[in-house]
Amino acid sequence: MNSNRSCSAWFEPEEGGSDTVSLTLSIQGIGSLGSSVGVTPGATGCPGSCVGLFVRGTALSLQATPGEYSLFVQWGGSCSNGAGDSTNPKTMVINEPETCNAVFACHPDATATECPGD
Repeated sequence: MNSNRSCSAWFEPEEGGSDTVSLTLSIQGIGSLGSSVGVTPGATGCPGSCVGLFVRGTALSLQATPGEYSLFVQWGGSCSNGAGDSTNPKTMVINEPETCNAVFACHPDATATECPGD
């Protein structure tokens, strides 16, 4: 090379690279969680806790479904915006790592047998 040259390059992130963010879902109480996009294979009705990776900017909807003798109370974690959001279903666009906790409580008329652990 005997003279100055210029070069342009475009890079796209690899799957799982820096353009992906995690979503952690968990449940407190008796209920289940579903999402508009699979958090893990077969994640609709995701029991307990699960984690998924999403491309930044992915829009999704989370649905908290109370058990037979419980009520949905609120979202915890970063889904609550610090104020205990009770919007259900919860719609969001994920741009940063998020942790969403669906909080359920026993129905006031439920017996200890119908709703144990409350």
